[in-house]
Amino acid sequence: MNAQNEILTPKQIATVFSIFHDGTIEAWQGNHNMLVLKINCLYLAELMHPTFEYFYLEIFDLQSIELTRWLNDGAKLNERSTELHEIFADELEVITADEKLDLISIVCMQLDKKVDFSGGILAIRCGGGRLFNHNHQALGLEKLIELANGYWGKV
Repeated sequence: MNAQNEILTPKQIATVFSIFHDGTIEAWQGNHNMLVLKINCLYLAELMHPTFEYFYLEIFDLQSIELTRWLNDGAKLNERSTELHEIFADELEVITADEKLDLISIVCMQLDKKVDFSGGILAIRCGGGRLFNHNHQALGLEKLIELANGYWGKV
């Protein structure tokens, strides 16, 4: 399939997040109709072009999104956020992701000691998505997998 027309399923979006292991969600824009995440994954982006740093993941038909934060103070219960501006207020480092029954669960870490949580689970239910490179050119899942395999094969 042409990358320009490739619509990612929730399972494929989970694969994308898993491939971005150690990458960070640095910025976001949009709403529940169309959410665009700017993901810094330098070690993979540079394989496309030496000046590339980012990928963009466009998520559409966002049915639900929730971040369950692991609070640093063990005396408190974990916090849940469903507002986009709260969820993405701090950079989230992607560790791994999984999908079950169209629910994408992304394990994230948060390394800034100035905030009161160390990470959490970002849960997304959506209609689908698209992936783009640093220059906002469509990128197919097969190409991303090829880049990741090439990187991890050299490490």
